[in-house]
Amino acid sequence: MKIRFGVCADVSSVPDIAKAGYDYFEYNLGSLAKMSDDAYLNFAKTVSGLPILPECFNCFFPPDISLVGEKTDLRVIGTYAEKGLKRAAEIGGKVAVIGSGGARRIPDGYDPKTAYKQFCDALDVCGNAAAKNGMTIVVEPLRVAETNLVNLVSEGMRVCRDVNNPHVRLLADFYHMYMGNESTSVLKDAADLLTHVHLARPNENRCMPTEADYPTCKVRAEDLKKAEYSGRISLEGNMGPDFIKTITETKKMLDAYFA
Repeated sequence: MKIRFGVCADVSSVPDIAKAGYDYFEYNLGSLAKMSDDAYLNFAKTVSGLPILPECFNCFFPPDISLVGEKTDLRVIGTYAEKGLKRAAEIGGKVAVIGSGGARRIPDGYDPKTAYKQFCDALDVCGNAAAKNGMTIVVEPLRVAETNLVNLVSEGMRVCRDVNNPHVRLLADFYHMYMGNESTSVLKDAADLLTHVHLARPNENRCMPTEADYPTCKVRAEDLKKAEYSGRISLEGNMGPDFIKTITETKKMLDAYFA
């Protein structure tokens, strides 16, 4: 399977994304889940007329739904996940990203082992909801500034294996890996789980790669090839003042190194 390339963006940018040669766009699941029924039907109609579909979704949980801690309720998590994933699948969704750093942050003084088990239970519930809708959940390791639970790809591998649900897989975000000083060589160890990738330049500003970053991108591409990766890669980050120029130039790099 050939790697598919996409961009995290709103609907208004989709025509430009398609024109630049991308295969899909990645949309916000939280926004989709909170729409009224009428608003969702109108949105679905709009999406059906677009040149590419939202095959991936990010921003799964809002911060007011707790995945860990004393306020965690698996029934609430399951109801929310089933609604959001059903809608996502209806408009082309295949993969949904659980980053949601605020929702999974372990409260101060709370037992980390208990929180870890709660997170695993929540992922299992979401994985089951994904299975009902022909989708897959991917766990996104996030930098420590965003959460204190699952910050590295190596930790994401552990949680996915502990959950042991075929619809709960792993995402590698190159920006978060850079911020966590984690080598992309770990991707080979995650080959059996790796299902989605987010890309930005190896820099704190989280912009898209410039020509100066291409050598680093080449290394990342080689490590993905060693992992025999054949999923999707989404641009996620700061697109700068000229969105069209940025995604067009980055697409050239993607085709050169990752295709």
